[in-house]
Amino acid sequence: MTVPADYAIRCEQLTRTYPGQHVAVDGLALNVKRGEVFGFLGPNGAGKSTTTRMLCGLLRPTAGTALVAGIDVARDPEAVKRRIGYVAQAFSFYADLTAIENMDFAARLYRVPAATARQRRDELIERTGFGEHAGKLAKALSGGWRQKLAVCCALLHDPEIIFLDEPTAGIDPVSRRDLWELLLELSSRGKTIFVTTHYMDEAERCDNVGFMFMGRLVAHGNPQEVETAFNGGKILEIRTSSTIGALRALQKHPDLGSAQVFYDTIHVVSKDMDTVAPRIRQTLEAEQIAVHSISAIVPSLEDIFIHFIHEARR
Repeated sequence: MTVPADYAIRCEQLTRTYPGQHVAVDGLALNVKRGEVFGFLGPNGAGKSTTTRMLCGLLRPTAGTALVAGIDVARDPEAVKRRIGYVAQAFSFYADLTAIENMDFAARLYRVPAATARQRRDELIERTGFGEHAGKLAKALSGGWRQKLAVCCALLHDPEIIFLDEPTAGIDPVSRRDLWELLLELSSRGKTIFVTTHYMDEAERCDNVGFMFMGRLVAHGNPQEVETAFNGGKILEIRTSSTIGALRALQKHPDLGSAQVFYDTIHVVSKDMDTVAPRIRQTLEAEQIAVHSISAIVPSLEDIFIHFIHEARR
């Protein structure tokens, strides 16, 4: 497989099967351009982390091909590791070392010359605002500062591509914002960012997104293209006297569209609002559920992806 110069990642029929014939990733075809922020989305167990580990050279594919920075991950995983940075889901450095000591250790692992390592370390400390936290033990840092430390360690050898596996899970909103500002800045300097996330607001900040479900890529493109793939569907937002009761009633009538709970409302996907809305009202009132309102809204990425999951399960 050849890779155009503007691609950082290219996969064809990438597959990973575990013992017992469980297929975690099923024939993935995916392209990520250099310098873009690519958001990899999907529910738990969709195959996101397995894909990320294969692309990082940490897990051998069962079949198919993946080229990262032009290198075949199956043939030369060590060369791939030298060209990328990787931030794991869980903090993976040494809790009993300080932040600076962890950075210095990471630089030595990648054989970065001492003078270069010190310069990059100091630049990262300044850029991330580590300052007074740099001398603290890693175990004394909050979740947000640990993630910033992990990102700093992943950047010390100046990688072309940075993989982050749910880097903002469990951290506070301010730390999420700071981390994303750093990622967007790195992208503006030509780094390729591949990030898995559950947050739709983060997905909307990406140049392109891919959505995995049951090991398969069910949607891929920029957020606008994904919305186009929605095929003109509309979202009806329904407010009732009983959200769960309304959901159960509507799920008995799949011809009315796919219905999902969305906070304290029901969202129904429909291409024919004028016909479906009166039928929804009639169906719910027949179940003695008061309908407060039915209104058409602009679908969000979350609406669209939930719809894709619903369709994939059918």
